[in-house]
Amino acid sequence: MTFTLFFVTFNALCLKEHINQRRKRELAHTDFGHDQPHPVGARYSSDEKQKGGNASLQHNSMFSSVHRLARKSDIEKVLRRGRPFHAEYASIKVAPNNRDVSRFTVVVSLKISKKAVDRNRIKRQLREILRTRVAKELGKGYDVLVWVKKPALGAPYDELSQCIYALFKKARLV
Repeated sequence: MTFTLFFVTFNALCLKEHINQRRKRELAHTDFGHDQPHPVGARYSSDEKQKGGNASLQHNSMFSSVHRLARKSDIEKVLRRGRPFHAEYASIKVAPNNRDVSRFTVVVSLKISKKAVDRNRIKRQLREILRTRVAKELGKGYDVLVWVKKPALGAPYDELSQCIYALFKKARLV
């Protein structure tokens, strides 16, 4: 009898804790009713930027899903059929895709760095270069796989940008 009472009380406490955690999560995703924008995933307007908002949140820094080469089968096609081009910091493989858009993927292997922080930093830099500099000038209908070489780990952003742009010029895509 005491064991059953203890078990029921323990379950009630766990349920109460679970409900409290859920409420906290829900409150984090609601509008606060203040003049301040929501802190999670906020996009600031120019007025809010002048008031001290983070300017880096002003634009969306991701490729749209249409421009991502994500399926394993599509990546394997590019690896099999694509034309390779090499440079100091990276290599690319380019294959036609018979679509209205070009798609990209960036590969940074464990050989480059064992630290995920370093690998993700390089991926972010390359995606930004592709999004801002290359994708605007690149024609339609290409699948591009970019894989990074070891020297890119310590390379300055400007050199990395020039190298990637030169690769696309070498491939006669820009």
